[in-house]
Amino acid sequence: MIQINQQQCNGCARCLDVCPEGAIYLVDERAQIDQGRCTGCGDCIEECPTAAIYRDATEITTPPGVKVQPRESTLLTAIKSVVVTVGTTLLPVIISKIGEALTTKLENKTPQAPSGNKPGRASGKQVRRRYRGGR
Repeated sequence: MIQINQQQCNGCARCLDVCPEGAIYLVDERAQIDQGRCTGCGDCIEECPTAAIYRDATEITTPPGVKVQPRESTLLTAIKSVVVTVGTTLLPVIISKIGEALTTKLENKTPQAPSGNKPGRASGKQVRRRYRGGR
């Protein structure tokens, strides 16, 4: 993260001219950085004549030539790895278990012969009973 020491800033605005993102602006003749727009390229650090602009020391620095992947990319890679692992190891086991269960279910099921009579009913016509007031 790029920071500005307000006591050292002389308000020359040279950093404004070199910032490719337009993340630096002046307030009361002192430079301010919009951290939401700043990409941390460091062009402003090199341009500042008073060395008021600096990189925060708590920021993790990487050696030149080492590419740092954003968190989203790392997370996506981890998710892909898990999906591949699940797909190659668990999925075949699950599919075979489902197949075995279906086979067992189909083998145990015996087809029933269709019958003309429905359970609980008399053969032939449907019987209709009528209430006759207590008789």
